Amino acid sequence: MRGYILVSALLFAAGIAFGATPAVSAALESFLAQQVQGLSEIQKMLAEQENTQLATFIFIFLNNSIKAVLVIYLGAVLGIAPVLFLVVNGLLVGFVVQISAAQYSSVWELIVKGLLPHGILEIPAIIIACAYGMRFGILLIQSIGWSLTPKRAEIGDSLGEFMMRSLAVSVWIVVALFVAAVIESTFTMWLMQTVKAS
Repeated sequence: MRGYILVSALLFAAGIAFGATPAVSAALESFLAQQVQGLSEIQKMLAEQENTQLATFIFIFLNNSIKAVLVIYLGAVLGIAPVLFLVVNGLLVGFVVQISAAQYSSVWELIVKGLLPHGILEIPAIIIACAYGMRFGILLIQSIGWSLTPKRAEIGDSLGEFMMRSLAVSVWIVVALFVAAVIESTFTMWLMQTVKAS
């Protein structure tokens, strides 16, 4: 899985780099701004709840964990979903960092306080989920190609092993995202109150 994890990390990093590039983000501004607006509306809705922290935690945890597990098994369709998920989310992170640069006195402070505390767990969990999604797609492509060869038994064993491992990985990913959601809805929210506007 190391190769798939590396590719996933590179795709996510490339998405961030492109999203933070003014020329690229300008071309995708309408799409990215729409995504940011959607997140802002959700944030406002959560802020109106009686227990904002609990509502935020529930939303973040369910949103991230459901998407992470789904992206593993949606990878069955040629591994396309994990690739799109990584690139789009990377673009979104880069775009948010870029537009936030004009709103806060220190972008690095924003990243350290607003992204890293929960991102240390959340980002690797998403990258690993997408890596497994891509692996699933490749295995199914191989199974089609090898179905009429003596290797068909071998690919069947590989698929069975993958499904068992993916279930265990899904559990660990959900646990990691649970902890990340707790951090984001408490510690990260508190730290963001200390970030100075420009």
